[in-house]
Amino acid sequence: MGNCTSPKPIDTDAQKNFISAFDNNSESNSQKSMTQDQLTAHTAKAMVLSCMDFRLLDDIVMFMNDKGYNNNYDQFILAGASLGSLQTKYKIWGESWTEHLGLAIKLHHVTEVICIDHDKCGAYKLFYPEMKPEEERQYHIDNLKKFRISLKKTHPNLHVYLYFMKLDGSCDEILED
Repeated sequence: MGNCTSPKPIDTDAQKNFISAFDNNSESNSQKSMTQDQLTAHTAKAMVLSCMDFRLLDDIVMFMNDKGYNNNYDQFILAGASLGSLQTKYKIWGESWTEHLGLAIKLHHVTEVICIDHDKCGAYKLFYPEMKPEEERQYHIDNLKKFRISLKKTHPNLHVYLYFMKLDGSCDEILED
C-alpha cells in the first residue's frame, strides 16, 4: 500500500481566482457562491435532504451553489426525499434522517433544512402505484408540506425550505400556505 500524505493547505486567493474564472457576470456572483475555507470551517448553514436519483445529483449541487450554500451544507439522501422520510414501510429511513439531522445540529449547528423533491421520481411511482403522471407534482407538494409540519413539531426553531426540482435542474419553491 502507498503512503497517505496530508493535503497541501488551500490558498484562499487561489480559490477566489478559480471561482471567479468561471464567473461570467460580476464580483457579486463570485461572492455569492464563495466556498468556506474547508480547513477552518466548523459550521454549516443547512442540512439538505434530497433524493438518490443519479440524474439530479449535479443539479442539486449547482442549485445549492447558486443559492449561496457552496460547501456550507450537510446532505442526506433518501429515495423520494420528503416521502422517504415520512413513509412507514421502511421505518429505518425516517429514523436515519432524524438521527442525521440531530447530528448536523449538534456538530455543525445547522439552522436550516432544505428538502428537494423532484419530478419523475421512481420512489413516488413505487409508493403510489395509483398516481397518474399529471398528479405527481401535487403528491410531492403534499408530502413536502407534511415534511415541514413534521419537522416544525420536533425542531420549531429550524427554518425549512422546500423545493420541487424539474429534470432540467430548475426548481420551484414550495411556500407555506
